[in-house]
Amino acid sequence: MRHYFSGGVAAGLVLVCASVWAQSSAVYSCVDDRGRRLVSDRPIPECLDREQRVLGPSGVERQPLPPVLTKSEREQAAREREHQQRERERIAEQRRLNQALLLRYPDRNAHEAARLQQAQQLDEVQAMARARLASLDELYLQAQKDLATQGSNPTPEAQRAVKAAQMAVAAQKQSIETNELNRQRTMLRFDDEGRLLEKLWAGEQP
Repeated sequence: MRHYFSGGVAAGLVLVCASVWAQSSAVYSCVDDRGRRLVSDRPIPECLDREQRVLGPSGVERQPLPPVLTKSEREQAAREREHQQRERERIAEQRRLNQALLLRYPDRNAHEAARLQQAQQLDEVQAMARARLASLDELYLQAQKDLATQGSNPTPEAQRAVKAAQMAVAAQKQSIETNELNRQRTMLRFDDEGRLLEKLWAGEQP
């Protein structure tokens, strides 16, 4: 069976064939998502999601090669680039923090001295909190004695005094627990810093 083409269709096929032949001897260049300039004698896989410049053998710029990814693929590529950018920013921020840590603690002695000083301050705070608790316990016991002396018909003032002393004791105990948790977290932070600093002092970049 014979196939007949109109003049316009035939001309279009000729142009496509000529274009394919011309592109085969072209030079492709682009900048990928990592900022690298890439050059190749064929379409560059790393730049399929972006436009690529096309140069002929004489250096004359031709029609650029458009992105060949689908919409969903381009969206996925954009998400990956965004993720990579965030990761690069995270790494840069971590390096900045590492440098600041080294400036603050240039050696093991400096870090250990800061740790001991911080522990001493926290222990002093806790000692004052426990002393305050002992005073509140005495007030609570005294309020209970005053209430007991009134027998089965205590005054509202005595009842309120017992309640207030009881609440003060409970709040101070909670404060002591919070102080202890804060001390544990602080010491764990120094432990983590120490492990990181050991690598930084050795010249490593974790």
